[in-house]
Amino acid sequence: MILTKAMRKGDLLEALELYTQALKCADPSSALSATLYSNRSAVLYSLGQYQESLDDILLSLAILSPPSPLLKKLYFRQGLNFMKLNGNLVRARASFIQALEASDASSSETAA
Repeated sequence: MILTKAMRKGDLLEALELYTQALKCADPSSALSATLYSNRSAVLYSLGQYQESLDDILLSLAILSPPSPLLKKLYFRQGLNFMKLNGNLVRARASFIQALEASDASSSETAA
């Protein structure tokens, strides 16, 4: 509830602190941790902390297993981070392709 309020009012620093505190309480290998890392990576991206955002994406990806609806968001945000970090377009493109593949896998999983 507090975290939602922080995000709605645009208090990114408070949201960052709350996600960090929540991660200290969560099981490190749980889906909850993967979601918290994913959400914290979005906050970090919004703050312009691209390497830290990328680090959280990698932590989240290490926990998740396909199919997961988070994968397409994570790969897309990973691509955005690569673009911001020295304009690494090759790695960004690979991430965007992974996002599309994850989206396709998620769609076919829903249709089955």
